[in-house]
Amino acid sequence: KKTAAKKKTAAKKKTAAKKKTAAKKKTAAKKKTAAKKKTAATGALQATATALVERLRERMRVGDTSAEDVDALLDGLARSATAEDLPALFGFLADDGDEDVQMAVLLAAEGVGDAYIEALAENLPILAEQAPNWATTALVRIHNAGGADLDALVAALSREPDRSHASLSALLDALGTGTDPDTRRARAVLGTLLAETVA
Repeated sequence: KKTAAKKKTAAKKKTAAKKKTAAKKKTAAKKKTAAKKKTAATGALQATATALVERLRERMRVGDTSAEDVDALLDGLARSATAEDLPALFGFLADDGDEDVQMAVLLAAEGVGDAYIEALAENLPILAEQAPNWATTALVRIHNAGGADLDALVAALSREPDRSHASLSALLDALGTGTDPDTRRARAVLGTLLAETVA
């Protein structure tokens, strides 16, 4: 009986030790995963927005939109984008890209402030060819905001009226003749901008 009791005690200790070891491994694994995420986020925030765009472009190129650091890259863009990064942000936009990622990049560009509208007007010819849907989305968002932003957009487009007219006309052509509410609204906005863009 005494021997049986010893064996039972030893078995309990062995089981407890195993559980403790498993718990330690699980905790270590969680800490390691958290550390990786923290490292990815820290690296994203320390890089320039233009560098982050290139890293994000590589993720999209290989179709890897589920990587754990994509959110960190987008967060880094939102925090670090400046006027100097706007051409790179516009250059990333593509109508066949992941919609959520593309929208996050557009929001990062908008977050730059006043320089965004001027840069959008300047880059409109490229955007009209490369990403007409996102170019139209950007213009509609400014038009919907109205006020000083819309005035600034019209003024920026009017600095190069011929070029702006060509870009706006190309965007209208890209919209096609769809009759859904969003398309009709976008067409109305582009038509208004065409009429208000003067030398």
